Amino acid sequence: MLFRGALPLEYRINSDFLISTQLEITTGRLEGGREKAFLASLGPSIILNYYESLIALDAGISPTLVTEYKFCHKNIGGIIQFTSHVGIYFSTFHFMKLGYRFQHMSNASLYRKNPGINFHLFEARFRF
Repeated sequence: MLFRGALPLEYRINSDFLISTQLEITTGRLEGGREKAFLASLGPSIILNYYESLIALDAGISPTLVTEYKFCHKNIGGIIQFTSHVGIYFSTFHFMKLGYRFQHMSNASLYRKNPGINFHLFEARFRF
């Protein structure tokens, strides 16, 4: 689940490029073996939009909470994590975007163990 809300900061570079900001709220579930965890994050993203958002590059970082931090012999350190991401999105229709997002979650060395987890996400976004 993902909610994105526009923040008031915008800067138009020229007629083709616009830099905008958004606030992301995400929730999800991690599974490893028999262990399951709920996660939630909240943080800003900065987006470089090209030609009225036909193509967009997105980057951001969010503090993240997880309910469990041990999965199948992997210990991610603790319940407080940080999630960073970069992505690219293409508008296919006025109501739909397709994209790819690379996401990294780790605890920024708050805990003794800090292996981190990488995610590769393919997205279909719909606007209502």
